[in-house]
Amino acid sequence: LTNITSTFTASPSVRMSYLVKVTRNLINSAGIASKCLTVPQPMAIVPSLLRASPRALHTTNPAMATIPEPYKWDESFAVFYQQIDDEHKGLFDGIFAVAASPGDAAVLDTLRGNVVAHFTYEEGQYEKIAGYDVAAHKAKHAEFLTAAGGINTPVSTDQVIFMKQWLVDHITNTDFTYKGKL
Repeated sequence: LTNITSTFTASPSVRMSYLVKVTRNLINSAGIASKCLTVPQPMAIVPSLLRASPRALHTTNPAMATIPEPYKWDESFAVFYQQIDDEHKGLFDGIFAVAASPGDAAVLDTLRGNVVAHFTYEEGQYEKIAGYDVAAHKAKHAEFLTAAGGINTPVSTDQVIFMKQWLVDHITNTDFTYKGKL
């Protein structure tokens, strides 16, 4: 977990948010009871969150989506615009491919290209929505590009978890805000 803090160039608040999210997902995935969780020294700034039960962590950040296993797009991520849903499927597949081949630079480069192409298309679509908070949505895209821009091969497990978590959170918390409006 501490690798996320040193690896990504995002702001400290963004990194901390993802550390908490990743911790919660690890707790949920492993079924670890809160009393069994130990807090590493670098994480001491959020001890109450790390010692909390998985339910308490979810309550702390209710907007966090569960990472699906296997990591694959399903209907729960549908925004009901064919091209965008197809692109989201491709992003899920791309992150899955990076996880399967963390040392393959071509796989990582393909994912990067797909992310940029998707963000470009999606931004062009939601810019058409009257009153939509275009600036906030674009800022989230830019934050991800900044944070993920420093990822190189071999891609670490922490980096894969970061990308998985960011995508499921972004679709369910941000992209869903334009459902039914395009």
